[in-house]
Amino acid sequence: KDSWGAVPDFLKESSLKDNFAVETLTYSARLTSPSEIETSARQILTQIETNFVQYDPIYLIGHSLGGLVARELCRKLLVSGPDEILNKIPAVLTVGTPLEGPKGLLRALSKIWPLTPKTSQLTRNNFDE
Repeated sequence: KDSWGAVPDFLKESSLKDNFAVETLTYSARLTSPSEIETSARQILTQIETNFVQYDPIYLIGHSLGGLVARELCRKLLVSGPDEILNKIPAVLTVGTPLEGPKGLLRALSKIWPLTPKTSQLTRNNFDE
């Protein structure tokens, strides 16, 4: 939330007059965190299944790394379901998301400090490994 300023608050304010709910879900968001993007996607899926399964439709909006987490969540749903959740997600909006991966930057940074699982995964740009 801190990285994209007032956008979540603006959406929540808009939701009050337009009759939709905005929820900010949490996961291991730091690039230096020990978890991989897949782990973060599972965290979000667990939160949806636990607290928001009654919502329909569910739109995912991800900023920066959050967009990669949303993409991985959708990939996971497409591969192994549950279809009940997948069918409720008509769209994903990503904002400022490095969908092609910031390969060059991360390779350069890896010379300064070791890559974490998350940054290593971004460098490979292959979320199936």
